[in-house]
Amino acid sequence: MRKWMLLSIGFALLASPACKKKQANESMSGDHVVRTPIPPPRSILHKTFTVDTYIAFPFEVPAHIHTPNLKGNFTSFRYQSSGGRISDDAAIIDLLLLDETQYEAFKNGPSEDLTRAAQNTHEQAIDWALGATTDLPRKYYLVFSNSTGKPKTKLVDADFTLNFE
Repeated sequence: MRKWMLLSIGFALLASPACKKKQANESMSGDHVVRTPIPPPRSILHKTFTVDTYIAFPFEVPAHIHTPNLKGNFTSFRYQSSGGRISDDAAIIDLLLLDETQYEAFKNGPSEDLTRAAQNTHEQAIDWALGATTDLPRKYYLVFSNSTGKPKTKLVDADFTLNFE
């Protein structure tokens, strides 16, 4: 009988740390952070287009991105009467980066509320950090605007990439 009692106490002592360890692991299982893989860079604009008043290019930053970044460059130009391209003060445009709320306001008229802007230029390199996203993606608009309206139509060569470093 005494032998069985000692064996029971021995098993209880051996099982006790294992139970505590298991309980500790169970309580910590909800504390694990799952790191989502970083998506590869995404080309959001790579073309030549015309701008009469403005043209918008929407893009979305996926959820759970800590350091999104928009990089790229553009050149605006017009055609001379001889048919040659020229980038001068008559070819200046504005480049605006707007979130959804800002874009809705912009469509109703000029706004001072901008996420980022490169104004009154005909050539610009861009490297803009964007805000981190949480559980939801965030939509932006890259807007090229002919704010001067002269000449009526301008052309733009643009190349922009969204990075998720």
